[in-house]
Amino acid sequence: MRKVAIAIASLSIVAIIALYIGSPYWAAHELEQAARSGDADRIEMLTDMPAIREGLKSQISAALNRKLNADPDTRRNPFAALGALIAPVLIGKAIDAYVTPDGIANILQSGKPTVQQSDPAAQSPRYAAEDEYLGLDRFRVRLHDKNSDAQGPALVFERRGFVTWKLVRIDLPANAFGDQAPPGSSAADQPSV
Repeated sequence: MRKVAIAIASLSIVAIIALYIGSPYWAAHELEQAARSGDADRIEMLTDMPAIREGLKSQISAALNRKLNADPDTRRNPFAALGALIAPVLIGKAIDAYVTPDGIANILQSGKPTVQQSDPAAQSPRYAAEDEYLGLDRFRVRLHDKNSDAQGPALVFERRGFVTWKLVRIDLPANAFGDQAPPGSSAADQPSV
């Protein structure tokens, strides 16, 4: 009887550890399925929209600043400086309007922020994923196109309970901005929100 109790306790501990370690993989799978099927309610449950919005605002603002600073004609133009002051407000409003469960599904399907709605059922899976823990409470899934091997978005999940995870950041690839460097310097490699 004692051996059975020890075996049950050991199996329980192994199951709890497996559940703890495997939970972000399940969360990423659930988000993928919700994006493919266009299930906006499920996407909303699996994401922290305010955190994602703030991350995208900072990435797009940084990409815009890099483009403005890289062009010598723009740096000397006084209207460019005015545009640089107004741009964050406009970017913020656009991100607030666009980053919805449907917008998240579009980013995950196309790898870029697009306003064109597409039929989720018509999209074939084209991303392969590489995943890694960034700590006990952070997990990243890097996507890349299976056909061209181009970098796709990197999804950062954060633990919100024992086995509950939420998507808190989407690091867009450099080609989403037409840049060579990743947005926000090495934001894709940083475990930050």
